[in-house]
Amino acid sequence: MDEKEKTKIYKNKNEKRKKEKKTKSKVRKIIGRVFLILLFVVLIVAGILVGKVYSIMKNAKLDMSEIAIQYENSVAKDINGETIAVFSGDENRKIINLSEMSNYIPKAFVAIEDERFEEHGGVDIKRTASATVKWGLSKIGIGSANYGGSTITQQLVKNLTKEDERSSTRKIKEMARAYYIEQELSKNQILELYLNLIFLGGNNICGVEVASNYYFSKSANELTLAESAFLAGINHSPNAYNPYSGKDV
Repeated sequence: MDEKEKTKIYKNKNEKRKKEKKTKSKVRKIIGRVFLILLFVVLIVAGILVGKVYSIMKNAKLDMSEIAIQYENSVAKDINGETIAVFSGDENRKIINLSEMSNYIPKAFVAIEDERFEEHGGVDIKRTASATVKWGLSKIGIGSANYGGSTITQQLVKNLTKEDERSSTRKIKEMARAYYIEQELSKNQILELYLNLIFLGGNNICGVEVASNYYFSKSANELTLAESAFLAGINHSPNAYNPYSGKDV
């Protein structure tokens, strides 16, 4: 091979390398631009979402008058102060203080419904994240979403507002309201309100006092550990676990 041919081969190789470098440079620039565009879009979407969440949270706070039980049974007494009739409407309820309940009742509900109740500020981040991941996996056929991430305070919000729409907006609002309630009320006040408010099956049975009388024919302050655990255990689906199905109060 003479010098001319060697020189020609060398030039071809150089030109090929230069073309490859230019191509790689163009590809890198295109990738860089696409990345910047995607980053810009992500930032815009994130900004919109943050703004939406902030707006929902800002307007979510409940008035203190709304953080109260609206309906309780009316009691008719005779001239001697003896009860002669009890009238209930859509919600059969007798409100009692936490001190009038068996010590096992609040402990059982916390253990089953919200084990970190004393620690969180209305929202259990760990449980919420776990429930969200399980829900996401269940949507693609992996496992099942067998429990929710709502705390007792969030359940209280849901029961107070009667809002049960399945949407991210409602969930964000519920979480924000739970946080605000935790700023206004003590843990004992939240628990007392919750235990008097919840639906526990039967004929519109609401609250642990009426539920105790319905299921065990005794007051809430007399319940044993097992009986308290029963009430807490049926809370998720009271009528499905009702041993007296079909029996009216």
